[in-house]
Amino acid sequence: MKDTLSVLSDRGMKAPIEKGRLYLLLCFLHAVLQERLRYAPTLGWKGLWEFNDSDYECCAFIIDSWIEHMAQGRSNIAPVKLPWDLIRTMVTEMYGGKIDDEGDFNLLNGLVNQVFDQAAYEEEHELVSEPDGNGLKVPSGTSMKDFSAWVDALPEREPPSYLGLPADAEKLLLVGQGEATVKSLARITDMLEEGEQLMLENSGQE
Repeated sequence: MKDTLSVLSDRGMKAPIEKGRLYLLLCFLHAVLQERLRYAPTLGWKGLWEFNDSDYECCAFIIDSWIEHMAQGRSNIAPVKLPWDLIRTMVTEMYGGKIDDEGDFNLLNGLVNQVFDQAAYEEEHELVSEPDGNGLKVPSGTSMKDFSAWVDALPEREPPSYLGLPADAEKLLLVGQGEATVKSLARITDMLEEGEQLMLENSGQE
């Protein structure tokens, strides 16, 4: 997240000030979509969709264009006046253009709607809710420096709950990888045994 947010640091300092938080939300969404690929195709996504930085940058351009249009040169714009439905639709379509599975597209749409919420401008708003009440809350600041500090304080690897996955997703991933390895070894063993059998049959015919 740190690298993707830094790409927009200069643009995020320009008016209106509310634009910076939208960049942060986009940055978080982008990280979630990409990190879920680690768990595909069993948990995160059904397909290995090729989300990349171009999707992220195009979405940032869309945010730039519409927020500047709405602000009309003002230094601030009320969050309630931001074109939320338009932003959510355009972001969904941008990333969704890589997806050809209806279930995954609907999942993407749900993630976008969860992240791009007007409530993200309210203090103590939780981007991710946890049963114990210790969810991931948005930063209270308004500057890109504040947002960068928030990103720096995040865990090096996002917990599965941040990605909308069950808490034991990492364990399930390792179990799945282990089962795949066992199946691969079984296939290799079968091929070797078949090869040895053919060699024995050929030698017996000589």
